[in-house]
Amino acid sequence: MDEINYKLLTDIIFMNDASFADINIINAKIIARTCKLARFNKNIQLSFDNFKIDKYYKQVKYLSEKKTEKVIENYDIPIDVQLGAMDLDINIKYKAKIYNIIINLLKENNYIIEGVKEKIVIEQKNNIKLFKLKIKIIYDIIREEVIDINNITVDEHDSIEDDIQHFEEKMDIAKIITIFRYNSFFINMLSIDLVNEKVIIDFISSEYFAKNWFKIPIIFPKSLINFL
Repeated sequence: MDEINYKLLTDIIFMNDASFADINIINAKIIARTCKLARFNKNIQLSFDNFKIDKYYKQVKYLSEKKTEKVIENYDIPIDVQLGAMDLDINIKYKAKIYNIIINLLKENNYIIEGVKEKIVIEQKNNIKLFKLKIKIIYDIIREEVIDINNITVDEHDSIEDDIQHFEEKMDIAKIITIFRYNSFFINMLSIDLVNEKVIIDFISSEYFAKNWFKIPIIFPKSLINFL
């Protein structure tokens, strides 16, 4: 009886992409350690690529959120300032972390690079949706309060005036905008068409951006930056 050609059998197994459809990263790692040829399987490689996309995306998301918390809490910036033009304190330490992500990301294949961009764009779109939802909540609360405004005393009126500030809702909106700004710094510094760091920082810190960020293209077109 002829001996089994295990190399040929392994080649046949791992050349069959359909056998490893939707494989998760844990199983992909185990298989890749067991057999080097597994790395050449399309779906196993895709699992590794998607894992890297999630890793880079989570790094950017974490930096944007932590930086926002630090800026708002440590510097005690008034909400009206947070909602308008604001110095984002994009310092050397923060830049180093962002550029480290970008440098490592640019070493990856195009699928991973575009995948990270896509996830950040989705994150930005979700922030815009959340912002619009918060605005609607504030509008609805104000509308309900105004209904009985003719039937209240002066003291009650003053109390309602204070309530209309809606501190918590405004605070949430301020955080959404600031996170959006830090995400914008990353994704636009990643673009090969935009290399002027100062222009990007000045733009996302400006009053114009504060008023129009939710309708400006997420990845800034070159024409917009040239205009600035």
